[in-house]
Amino acid sequence: MFMMRFVFFCIFLILLACSCASTDETERTTKIMQENPHWDQATVKKLVKYQIEPGMTTEMVTAALGTPTRKSMEEEEEVWEYYSYAYHPLV
Repeated sequence: MFMMRFVFFCIFLILLACSCASTDETERTTKIMQENPHWDQATVKKLVKYQIEPGMTTEMVTAALGTPTRKSMEEEEEVWEYYSYAYHPLV
């Protein structure tokens, strides 16, 4: 009986996590589309998944990754840098 409850609880947690991720993706899609209605669906789909590629505009990169942590010039090109920090507790 305990094992059955545990399995159902684990399934519930997985479904809850999936629905939260889906909601976040839906909200992100809606926001990007509202702010940039002229962008095509394929581009918006990539941006929602934080995917960028050569040829994208600065607005598209900002929509995907946010404001760069640092901007600099190398020769005649502007370089954007993004830093990501993850918290990993020591257990």
